[in-house]
Amino acid sequence: MTQARWHRLIQAVALGFGIGMALISIHGGILWTDGQVYWAAGERLATGEPLYPADVDPDSAYKYAPWFAWAWVPLTYLPEPLVAVGWTAGMLAAWALPLPAFLRAGWTGRAVVFLAAPPLLVAALGGNVQPALVAILYAGLDRRWGPAAIGLAASLKIFPVLFVVVYAARREWLRAGIGIALGALLWLPTLAYGVEAYPGVIGGALSLWTISPIVYVVAVAFLVAWTWRRRGWPEASLLVLIAASARFIPYHLGYMLCSRPPGEREQPR
Repeated sequence: MTQARWHRLIQAVALGFGIGMALISIHGGILWTDGQVYWAAGERLATGEPLYPADVDPDSAYKYAPWFAWAWVPLTYLPEPLVAVGWTAGMLAAWALPLPAFLRAGWTGRAVVFLAAPPLLVAALGGNVQPALVAILYAGLDRRWGPAAIGLAASLKIFPVLFVVVYAARREWLRAGIGIALGALLWLPTLAYGVEAYPGVIGGALSLWTISPIVYVVAVAFLVAWTWRRRGWPEASLLVLIAASARFIPYHLGYMLCSRPPGEREQPR
């Protein structure tokens, strides 16, 4: 088989797997399912109810830092259908942001898009914040505000804090510290909202942790060492993806789109 055919085969497999992950992530309704969680969290804050109520199903509970819920409070005074349309449109725009660069990056870039984009699209249609998180990291990791992008992302989904491994490997200790400190600062108010009721969940059918905690720890440790040696954002993206597989959700494949592909990277500025 020629090299070109191998490349087409790999891309076809990636597309098939990506579509499969998208189908797995569809359960019940698609539109506005996750967005409703954010809306409800804003409503609870507006009416003085607990941000992390103890009687909520962990799979549909609000799991982010308090600042994000407070950002939704003003939106709850608008018609919910209007907010749903606007927010979903924003998530679709964020989903599309990194795709052109990867599609221009040869067969490997296209394979990444075919694998990661379909489940991330489902997340965007549901109003999940993951596409915005990916877009923030894609736009920021190679810039001077990269530590802020990491800290902000880590306040939404904790595992992006592992991107600071790249800074640490490059001996950029200040930047690593800023990323960690900002994430911690944004999470700190959680202590005032009943942290004992925080819906932390690991495991699940697709979880590497469920398959084997030992395999999970070894895989994460190996990728930390690999990222430290290579000092690159693509390696860190894979590290974050595998670390997030403690409770794997198909749209986590979107972490592969966080670093700019070769030829598209920009120097910090």
